[in-house]
Amino acid sequence: HLAPVTHRNRICLLAGSIYEISGNECCLSTGDLIKVTQVRLQKVVCENPGTGQTIEIPPNFCGHFSPLTGPQSYETLEELLSAATQRSRKLPISFMSTHKITTETRVVPRDQPLLLKDVEEYHRTYRARCVLDTGTQHFTLYLPLSQGGPFWEWEPGAPRPLLQALQDPALSDRLFTCPTLPWQSLLLRPQYEIQAIMHMRRTVVKIPSTLEVDVEDVTASSQHIHFIQPLLLSEALARGGPFPLSAEILEVPEGPPIFLNPWAGSLQKGQRLRVHGLASPPWRILVSTKGRKVPRHFMVSGAYQGKLRRGAG
Repeated sequence: HLAPVTHRNRICLLAGSIYEISGNECCLSTGDLIKVTQVRLQKVVCENPGTGQTIEIPPNFCGHFSPLTGPQSYETLEELLSAATQRSRKLPISFMSTHKITTETRVVPRDQPLLLKDVEEYHRTYRARCVLDTGTQHFTLYLPLSQGGPFWEWEPGAPRPLLQALQDPALSDRLFTCPTLPWQSLLLRPQYEIQAIMHMRRTVVKIPSTLEVDVEDVTASSQHIHFIQPLLLSEALARGGPFPLSAEILEVPEGPPIFLNPWAGSLQKGQRLRVHGLASPPWRILVSTKGRKVPRHFMVSGAYQGKLRRGAG
């Protein structure tokens, strides 16, 4: 699951630090700029707010989540209604019971969503008129306000898949319930892999969201900054243009040049070039090693019309 982004962030550290990222050491220093290009959801840690216990679920987890309106449950329907009134909540109210509810006409399974539509007087007492939606039918149930729970109130609406629950900013840090998980309420702690580029670094940096680094979003003030990504000549050509391409030599191979042409000596660090693309027809590099301690190299055009003989051995 990838989400493309184009945020630029400045690293805020007390001192330069070296981190092990994707098996490679990466040095992050105070003031370093990184450009976040992708955010990948790795896993989600579900935390029991009461005990602190956690379990991990994958991004493709099939369960559905309903956001709870508060951090606590209610022992009776009367307590639930009283709390809703204090918060100026109006009917109907969505709720569930953590235990099955047995009525004269039906048994309501635990964690089954119910909708409290109204409160009616019945034989000098009050009862709640509730609606049970099974997906194919709607049933009306009458429950006394003294009906025991515990009950959890949740936000109205259909339960959400995991990714929808995580992507809704209004549900950040909210408690959820999920019938397929062992706890009645839980917190969702997503863990991401941030893919970013850094100035003068060839490879993409992959940073876990759990890395304790303070960052500052400087996207708005750094639009004029361009990140330079070093490329091999083969990588630059593989991009297919547009040509001609302006380039600068950042590093040169170690050791003496393999060609004795005058232009080979000018290929030094800092030299600016204009790359016009692949030669057509392509050139070939031939190496002669027989009878020589130091091999000789030859550049031969693909249009060469001469004949070559395959050597023995």
